[in-house]
Amino acid sequence: MTLDHQKIKSTIVTCIINLNNSLVDTEKISTDCDHILFGEGSFLDSMGLLNLLMDLEEKLEDEGVGITILDDHALSRAHSPFRTISALADYIQEKIQYESR
Repeated sequence: MTLDHQKIKSTIVTCIINLNNSLVDTEKISTDCDHILFGEGSFLDSMGLLNLLMDLEEKLEDEGVGITILDDHALSRAHSPFRTISALADYIQEKIQYESR
């Protein structure tokens, strides 16, 4: 099964909102698609990213898409697919298309 780009972004935002529910107001992650999600200038640390990605993989599985987001391919890229929501959505869509071949 494939998901369109907008549905992937919406799923990411839902997972960020879930994560934000456990954070104090000053540490909440922006749901703006072009705002820094992970890296310099973000409140999200590596543990937070891992929690977000695990929740995201679970939500995608509920949509019929079983993928592993955090893998060697993601980590070896010159530009992090975790930098923004848009970059993450692009990466997930690319991964879904690649794995559905």
